[in-house]
Amino acid sequence: MVSHENGGAAAADPVDPGLFVAALEATGWRLVGGREGVYSRLAPPGEGSERYSNVIVPLDHNAPDFADQMSTAVKAAQLAHGSGWSLVQAALARVPSDQFRFAKETAAPPGYIRWSDGEKMFGQAKSILVAGAKSHVDKAPYFANRLGQYAKRFLDTALMGQTKVGSYIVTALIPTSETISLTSARVEGLEVRDAAGNARTGDVSESIAKSIEATVEALAHFHRRNSYTAFEESVGRGVSYEMLHSLAGLAEHSDGASVSVEFDPSPGRPLPSTTFEFRPTDARVLRTAGDRLLEDFPERTIAVIGRVHLLRRDAGAEPIIGVEWTSPRGRRRLRARLRDQADYETAVQAHLGGSSVEITGSLVRTGRQQYMLDNARLDEVIDIEAGSPDDLPEDFLF
Repeated sequence: MVSHENGGAAAADPVDPGLFVAALEATGWRLVGGREGVYSRLAPPGEGSERYSNVIVPLDHNAPDFADQMSTAVKAAQLAHGSGWSLVQAALARVPSDQFRFAKETAAPPGYIRWSDGEKMFGQAKSILVAGAKSHVDKAPYFANRLGQYAKRFLDTALMGQTKVGSYIVTALIPTSETISLTSARVEGLEVRDAAGNARTGDVSESIAKSIEATVEALAHFHRRNSYTAFEESVGRGVSYEMLHSLAGLAEHSDGASVSVEFDPSPGRPLPSTTFEFRPTDARVLRTAGDRLLEDFPERTIAVIGRVHLLRRDAGAEPIIGVEWTSPRGRRRLRARLRDQADYETAVQAHLGGSSVEITGSLVRTGRQQYMLDNARLDEVIDIEAGSPDDLPEDFLF
């Protein structure tokens, strides 16, 4: 479901309340209450903060006394923050910004979420932004590791924070006028570059929103026709394997989830605020649609036996392991993403004990490289030295 609100052409406020709350949280303040869409109440850093030192930040731009309340909140926070106020000022210097709010309703009390679900949610929000940002540069059904450095530079321009109570919410605030170099992403000649070889963050934000919108429209088509064709036909609008699986993760194990986009009302950007809503039952459809996008890639299932040389588990993301072995052509390596937490623990034990492991999964070619998909499975730990098939292509290594 998509809902729109008319984008205003009014002048931007001196201090954006969403960015102000995010800046305070980034410097140690805590969200302790509020009323959705009306105000947020924050407590300053420190265990012994008293209620009288809390700051109330107004959220309703249309309230008659919004400007006065915002000015009062800024002055109160400045007095309470003391010498740390310069950090808040540095964060506020990033306005104007577009806001992406990722919300998830769960059985936990409003404003809270189970720790493991919260970790996953941060990873899902990041993956949605990354998939949409990559679609700004190239419309592809599957990105794997391509454009990774460009996506990292884009994320480095953003701030993050929860800006209101209710369902658990992760907020990304993306400045509208910063530039991101595309040079190292090897995308010379694409129209998204300016004369200096850069992309503008505001344009990337719009591409992210368009990718989510295309996904939601394809999802609505599926519910009407019970057909996945709209997903496949929407790759040119930013739909990708990564976007579909990330949104599926946000929707599943929830009582409802949403992504809200609020564009900064800069001159020349009369863009509507939009909320994209997802039901928990959408998760299965989105994952299946994502897997179908890979059907056009040449795929093969392989089994590799070797030793674990890499263990990586980022918050909110499936763990990644690296396996290496020695072949007649020298040392070879691969990386694989594991969905099953038990498999990761098996890999940890194998690494500590110096044992070998056997991992199976599917390889797909994207451009000049091949990747093991996230259906990788660690079947067993093997206590004897063993080899691996050496008929993998030379460009398999990564």
